[in-house]
Parts: sequence; C-alpha cells; structure tokens
Amino acid sequence: MGELVDGKELKNGWQQSGTLRIQQAGRVMVSADFSKARYGAGMYTCQLAITQKPHVDGANPDATATISWMVEGAQVHRQVSVGNGVSVSGTGQACNIIVEDTTLFTSVPAVGAEYVVTITVAPGTRAGRAFPPILRGVADVVQPSARLWPKVAAAGGSVRFVIPENAGVISVDPQIVADVFGTVLDPYKILAYTRDAFGNINKAWYPLIDVGFVPVVPAGVELFIENRMAAAEIRVAIEWGIDG
Repeated sequence: MGELVDGKELKNGWQQSGTLRIQQAGRVMVSADFSKARYGAGMYTCQLAITQKPHVDGANPDATATISWMVEGAQVHRQVSVGNGVSVSGTGQACNIIVEDTTLFTSVPAVGAEYVVTITVAPGTRAGRAFPPILRGVADVVQPSARLWPKVAAAGGSVRFVIPENAGVISVDPQIVADVFGTVLDPYKILAYTRDAFGNINKAWYPLIDVGFVPVVPAGVELFIENRMAAAEIRVAIEWGIDG
C-alpha cells in the first residue's frame, strides 16, 4: 500500500507477475506512472526475474524485456535479456515494461513449459556493478527465425551481428572458442570490427586479446567477427552491454 498525502495515496512501487511459455507467444507487462509516486518524476530501477514452475528437465527459459522510459510523451527504449535476473535504472515520468519469451534452445519436452516472470519498479538507482545489463546477440541475419547461437565461423569466414537500434547498446563482449575442443587459436587471427551504414570500418580490435566489454562506436550499425585461421572453425556468441 502507498503513502497517504493530503488524502491521496502515493505509490512507493509497482509490481507484476505473470506466466510465459517456452518458445510460445505471450507477454508480461507493467506500467508505472511516476506522477502517482511519492517522489514524482526522477530516477527509478526496474528489476526482473524468472522462476520455473516446476522445473522441467531440458528447459532453460530466457526472456527479453523492452523497457520504455517516458518524459512528456517522448520515449527512450532499452532491451535486456532477463536470464537469471537483471536490474536496469533510468529516469522519466513513467515507465512501461514488456517481457516476452526469447528462449533459444530447449529440448522437445520443454517446449511450452511454463515459467513465471516477476517485474518490480521502485525509486532509486541500480547497484554499481562491473558489468552492464546485457542483451544476448543473435547472429543469423539472413534467417533470423533460426536464431542460431552460438554461430560457427569457418576458416577464412566471418559472422555478422546487426547492432540493435533503440535498445541502448553501449558496448559488446564477444565470446569466442574453437569449434573443435583442444584447438589452439591464434589471438592475432581473430578480428572484430564494426562498420557504419556506408560500410566503413570505424573500430577494430582483437577480441581474444582485448577481452571483455568494448565500447561500441555510436555510428556503428553492424559487428563482424572474422576468422583468419587457416583451418580452424570458431564458435562465436556475443552479449551487448546496455545502458542502465
């Protein structure tokens, strides 16, 4: 229950729980109007969590949250992977959150298995952490419905990731391993680079040397991971770092 001020109840927070099903359509939503909050417009944090009910063998549910912060009708969006839980901070007069299932891989018996998504919104900022909220990257831009993750890059080949628009992407963490266990990769033959809308390379680095999150150039629209090994194939997965 909120606080009574001049006979009017002012909310201290918002919450919503709902059920999603693995690899099936559905959404859990919450809308928070901060004009009805004790502190009005300002800095708020939304927290999201997943709980299976009950646990199903082979099920590994994942969901993506779209968070919209609003000021005078203008909206700024953030997208994050919920996974085992995530928190995101932002400023605004109101906030809308929509969570949908985006589970990539699961065993056949687990398709349709239910899990609970819980959303809370309250005043304050996200606790300082070494890593930002993340959004799982999907590499297959030719057939996005295939949702391949991780992606295999053949020797002499590359993998392309489109940088999500209007999602708050500020950095990226490429994760690269040899496709065949025990193969030694030359860190100077695995190259990462971003390109702008005109195809110009605007940032390049060696992801096996400069490990961890790397800032994304604002003009970048796509990321490539290039495999310059003579024979070895690599598996590539990425996580976008999200502002918040």
